[in-house]
Amino acid sequence: MMTRENRIFPFFALFLLLIIGCQEEEADLREDPTAGTLEVSFPEPVFSGNRTLDTLFAVDFDDDGQREYVVTSIDRKGTIPTNGRADRLEIYRFDTASRAWKVVLTDTLLWSTIYDLEELTGDRASELVVETFGGGNDLTSSQGLRVYTGHGKNIRVLFERPDGSPVIKRIDESTTPVILIYSEYWPEFVPHVQSTIYVSDLLSLANGTVESVRGKNLPFFRREAEERMANYQQMLAEAAIPDTASDRLDMEGTPLYVASAETIIALNEAQNREELRFFWNQQQDTLRRLLSEEEFDVLSQLYADKIMK
Repeated sequence: MMTRENRIFPFFALFLLLIIGCQEEEADLREDPTAGTLEVSFPEPVFSGNRTLDTLFAVDFDDDGQREYVVTSIDRKGTIPTNGRADRLEIYRFDTASRAWKVVLTDTLLWSTIYDLEELTGDRASELVVETFGGGNDLTSSQGLRVYTGHGKNIRVLFERPDGSPVIKRIDESTTPVILIYSEYWPEFVPHVQSTIYVSDLLSLANGTVESVRGKNLPFFRREAEERMANYQQMLAEAAIPDTASDRLDMEGTPLYVASAETIIALNEAQNREELRFFWNQQQDTLRRLLSEEEFDVLSQLYADKIMK
């Protein structure tokens, strides 16, 4: 006859074997990067010379359940802008054949400032968005953007622009966010802070390609033109009529001149040529009277350039 202890022992032994088996399976999953979403740990890179680590983070670029690792670093030798974080970006992927992490992309940056994740191609996987800064005081010409993607299972740089102060934004007619590209109009006689900054293009990265979609989003540009026109009307109401030629010279770079230039550019970007002609024909005599000769001549040339494009 089996004692109580003899009856309990087989169940205890079976329970112990089940625990050991589960632990061994879990350990195997943790070591095998192809099993589920578990993977071997990524070692922090070691740099030589003056190069130091900026940041390290994981992104599943191609939506295959396995994370790639992004490493950014900077060479501390030389002049670096105050907001410059890194001048090199590397993407690592685990190679199952050699069971080692390997670099699949290396890119040079001058310099990265901000990192973000956005879904821009419509495939569920996030793209890595890196804001860049080339140095200088002119943000339009020195602030850029790079977008890294794994769309189509191919990790690559999808979009690269060193200037234009690109901004990612979702607008009414876009199913996915678009990239706003800015341009600058800056006559030499106007202080730089009074230069006209305007959206000159809208770019889509849907389906893993770069495409201008400004023609599909004209309501966006027309709303911009309406805002510029309203601002012009306000500046016109506040403008003082100069009494002498010397007064006119003192008015170079006035808010009315800036508002006039912004209106002409915005109407042109909205592809509203008839309204642009109407604005100029109606306002040119008033502007000739209120602005300096140089300001008016520049506006007149700006209108001629836009209407003759």
